[in-house]
Amino acid sequence: LMNVIFGMIIDAFGQLRDEKNANEEDAMNVCFICGISRGEYERKAGFDAHVNNEHSVRNYIYYITYVLEKEKTESVDMTDIESYVFEHLHEGDNRWFPIG
Repeated sequence: LMNVIFGMIIDAFGQLRDEKNANEEDAMNVCFICGISRGEYERKAGFDAHVNNEHSVRNYIYYITYVLEKEKTESVDMTDIESYVFEHLHEGDNRWFPIG
């Protein structure tokens, strides 16, 4: 009976490890924003430059922070796009975010 339980535990940890490895592989080889894989993009241009410059996740974080701070101080002066993003952020809706 103990061997069955240990086997189930070992299998569960193995599945978690495999899932973690698959997620890390995906994070390194697929653009988070547009969903283009490294292999597809390398045929046209540099994948690392694409991920770091064109679709930098950091820039989206900066923009979200900018919109949230601007709403606190200058909500009247927000552009239509900023208002649209703020409304979706406020509602917890991520449809504005171009996830590939």
